[in-house]
Amino acid sequence: APATVEMEVKKMSEHVYYVEGKAGIATDNQGFISNSGFVITDEGVVVFDALGTPSLAAKLVEKIRKITDQPIKRVVVSHYHADHIYGLQVFEELGAKIVAPEGAQKYIRSDAAKERLKERQFSLDPWVNDDTHLVLPDITVSRSSRFKLGGLTFTINYQGKAHSDGDMTMLVEPD
Repeated sequence: APATVEMEVKKMSEHVYYVEGKAGIATDNQGFISNSGFVITDEGVVVFDALGTPSLAAKLVEKIRKITDQPIKRVVVSHYHADHIYGLQVFEELGAKIVAPEGAQKYIRSDAAKERLKERQFSLDPWVNDDTHLVLPDITVSRSSRFKLGGLTFTINYQGKAHSDGDMTMLVEPD
């Protein structure tokens, strides 16, 4: 089902935008409780975190498309918690490469991940439903690294086990 919750895009710098989730518990605001960002380059878009439902991710894609028609090339995931990853399947279907910290596979294969998905299929129905599935990353990061896209340098800072089994941040240079 389409997400109907308000999602405002805020421009932070020349290339960086974000949407801010609402305060509350996971089942508030159709699951829109976490933030997501995106970076527009001359060669494509890099998204940071995929939000907590496929419906929210689809809405984010609509917002990105109002600003650029550049392809979404990568999704960098800060950590594998439900409110950051259930939207990944939308980006995977668009052909984006999923970049996640080491520890993501441990979570995806855990009983806790399976149980959380079942719970969200109940508590966030119809936005998380039987068609919602966990997505494995294409690229796993186990140390800090850099990549370039469209003239920008992206630094992935691997934090190790902090808030989850694996966490990371992303710096966009020169922004």
